Amino acid sequence: MKIVDFSLKKRVTMSMVVLVIVILGMISFTKLGLDMLPDMDYPYITVITTYSGVSSEDIEQNITRPVEQWISTVSGIKDLKSISLEGQSVVMVEFEWGTNLDFAAQDIRDTIGMYSQFLPSGADEPFVMKFNFSQMPIIAYGITGGNMSLSKLRDYIDNEVATRLERIEGVASTAVFSPEMNEVLVSIDKGKLESRGLNIGQVEGAIQASNINLPAGYMTENHKEFLLRSMGEFKTFSEIGDILVGMSRSGAPIFLKDLGTVKEAAKEARLKLRLNGTKGIMMMVTKSSGANSVLVARQVKKVLAEVEPTLKGGVKFHVWLDMSRIIEMMSGKATKNIIIGGLLAMLLIFLFLRNLKPTIAIGITIPLSIVVAFIAFYIMGYTLNLITLGGLALGVGMLVDNAVVVIENIFRHLQEGMSPTEAARTGTSEVGLAITGSTLTTVAVF
Repeated sequence: MKIVDFSLKKRVTMSMVVLVIVILGMISFTKLGLDMLPDMDYPYITVITTYSGVSSEDIEQNITRPVEQWISTVSGIKDLKSISLEGQSVVMVEFEWGTNLDFAAQDIRDTIGMYSQFLPSGADEPFVMKFNFSQMPIIAYGITGGNMSLSKLRDYIDNEVATRLERIEGVASTAVFSPEMNEVLVSIDKGKLESRGLNIGQVEGAIQASNINLPAGYMTENHKEFLLRSMGEFKTFSEIGDILVGMSRSGAPIFLKDLGTVKEAAKEARLKLRLNGTKGIMMMVTKSSGANSVLVARQVKKVLAEVEPTLKGGVKFHVWLDMSRIIEMMSGKATKNIIIGGLLAMLLIFLFLRNLKPTIAIGITIPLSIVVAFIAFYIMGYTLNLITLGGLALGVGMLVDNAVVVIENIFRHLQEGMSPTEAARTGTSEVGLAITGSTLTTVAVF
């Protein structure tokens, strides 16, 4: 039995089927994520290596070229580009579409790991990053504190705020950045160093050799096994000062504190961040893959509104970037265009047919088809974004075209004297195969 015959003979059954589809579609709609662009991996991987205080020429010679040579051995690479900046090397790797970027990124990490020992000792470990819009922050705040240094403010926000935000469902990570960071400053007196027959390399080697935890095997006692390790990492400044650097000519030990001072000091700032003329720090929130950006951003704002009054030191949050507003605006415009397009289509159909019943029939099919699409979106893991909303708009246009063809053919049979039931059966059967074929060809193209 054809679907047309079944629909005409089992009207109550079809009405119940449509009702179930509408309910499932609305439930699916509430579970769909809302984002700007679809969650997809673009075939690009970037390798960033930082080497502070080095010219771009030296960066290219000592970091960029070696990294390019190592990466070029990875399979599936389509193109390789690089940028050498002052203190930073950026190598961009393009792969063929369809390449599994998780495996490709791991191959690059493994390759760099084998050769990273040949990089300059002062260079940071190369950072491998995939390009994905879902990894971009959905909301970012500038933060100011009335009576705290920026480094202390960063630690305070990281402990008191970031940890709470990361417990929100849909939040993947929260990163807090400060242009000012503290470091341990070891100041060596050149005169004291030379008078004891030592050099700066010996001091550096002694510090590096001491600041490390080492395994020490295991110990068995009373049929129990205990793991042993030496705890060498520094916990206080006095521990650093007590490092043994060497021995004097008389055999007396020479400690680091005998050669200079050890203290906490502000690291040289390479960036500046000001909010309305006041120094501050930045916090960025990234959502989980597939999460609703708008809902996650709302939850973040709600939690911050509760936390901010309880923070000490006059800490204030200032919205710097809010992707949820942009997404709401763009999705709202796309939805508005779909609605206006559907209404205009119904108006034009009414003007041409001059009959209200077929116009209403077409008007019902438009939202019904969109609701069915929501079910498919949910099953396939899609989100509502500019691409899928654009596809819905295109689908509405195609649906109206097909509906007009069917309605016009049914209307012609009605004018020839057929009963409404027979006209619906005959008119739909005559053009059903043609409109199905035209729709499938369009689907195949897109």
